[in-house]
Amino acid sequence: MKVLSICSVFLLAGLAVINAAPTQETNVSVKDFLLTYFKNTFGLQSCNPACINGGSCDENDECQCPEFFEGDHCQTGRCDASNTKPWNCFNGGNCIENPGLPDGAECICQSNCEGPNGCYDGDHCQYNDVCQKNKEDCSAQGICTNDYSEDGFTCLCEPGNVGTQCEQADVCYPNPCFHGGICISDNDGAAACECPDGYLGEHCEIANPCRITPCYNGGTCSIDQNQEAQCECTPHYDGDQCEIEVKCAEPCLNGGACGMDHGGNLICFCPPGYSGSQCENSACAQYPCYNGGTCTIDQGKPACECPPGYTGDRCDTNVCMGFDCENGNCKVSPEGEHECECRPGWETGLNGKCNKEVSTTVGPTEPTEKPTEPTDGPTEPTKVPTEPTKEPTEPTEEPTEPTEKPTEPTDGPTEPTKVPTEPTEEPTEPTEEPTEPTEKPTEPTETTEKTNRFHTTTKETPEKNLKTAARKLEVA
Repeated sequence: MKVLSICSVFLLAGLAVINAAPTQETNVSVKDFLLTYFKNTFGLQSCNPACINGGSCDENDECQCPEFFEGDHCQTGRCDASNTKPWNCFNGGNCIENPGLPDGAECICQSNCEGPNGCYDGDHCQYNDVCQKNKEDCSAQGICTNDYSEDGFTCLCEPGNVGTQCEQADVCYPNPCFHGGICISDNDGAAACECPDGYLGEHCEIANPCRITPCYNGGTCSIDQNQEAQCECTPHYDGDQCEIEVKCAEPCLNGGACGMDHGGNLICFCPPGYSGSQCENSACAQYPCYNGGTCTIDQGKPACECPPGYTGDRCDTNVCMGFDCENGNCKVSPEGEHECECRPGWETGLNGKCNKEVSTTVGPTEPTEKPTEPTDGPTEPTKVPTEPTKEPTEPTEEPTEPTEKPTEPTDGPTEPTKVPTEPTEEPTEPTEEPTEPTEKPTEPTETTEKTNRFHTTTKETPEKNLKTAARKLEVA
């Protein structure tokens, strides 16, 4: 009765679970009912096929495999070549899976050195087992390990022994160095200690007082007979550890430093290129730089830093030297290039020189000025023919001589000759420039005819001809 009661309870509980669980299908088979019942009642999982090699079935009926195992039911181990991280065994070695090992598998290598397969060693059977073949025992003071070295093996020696086969006694065992010192074997085979910073002595047993009490600001530390630190300071610092800066009453300039001389006096120690009680004097004072150069002290000597376009010890050489602008003057541009400033009528052309002539407007302006002047009077037209009138004046000088001779026999007619001179002076007033040639040819009329060839006839010219004709009649 009790068994039936218990089973009835389980069945009722299973039905309650099934009814409580949401389902999409109303038809539930007996198999599905029993699986659902036992999974929810007893916590059992249903992975098909079952998980192996330590795998566990999760709530989604999927296997969760341990490390190094893969597959739907954890069936692929590291010895399987299809594993993403297979454990390879070379030279005939056999792989065996063992989840308890760090890598999940190990190799069993061929160990019969006399057999046809030989003997091998290593995690993957990758080394020839030289230690076994040669029966290497490392002088009974170490362990032989196979590797890829030239000898094929290495001896790992016990403490107190060294050498390729552990055949020598280790003079550094036990370590004779204190405070972390490193023991080495010197050229004589004896032990020697390399001490860490702050310690000294044969075995690094003495604490270095200069490391405990260091000297600052360039001071030099030494150890006296009492094994105590002594600081020798530079002239610019004082104190047990050179921690106090020495200062002069007047500040030192231009990088000078105050310090004590051999007599104990505070003075300024000047850098090279400066002098004076305060280092106020510079070597640049007597070394001027031209053309805007700046003097600086370089290794104790004055040197000029020149602006662009200038060179030389004192910036006294520039790019204009040797450069001919032709029709202009060369100057240095702010960029340091030669630049031509051209004279009037020229502009820069080929190679930046003043070799291109500007199309002048002087010629066209003259004719424009000339026609404007005739409005003032008849003087302007006379300016143009002045040049040709100078040429005919030369022949007028020769005929003047015969005109003087006929005047001598005729004492009377001299008066009428003076009369025509008066009208000749009157027309000279409107013509300012041709006054000189008109004075000479007053008596002969030939010159007036010649000049009329070059001069433009005016309203006054006919009157002059009439007077000249009247004069001839009176003389006749």
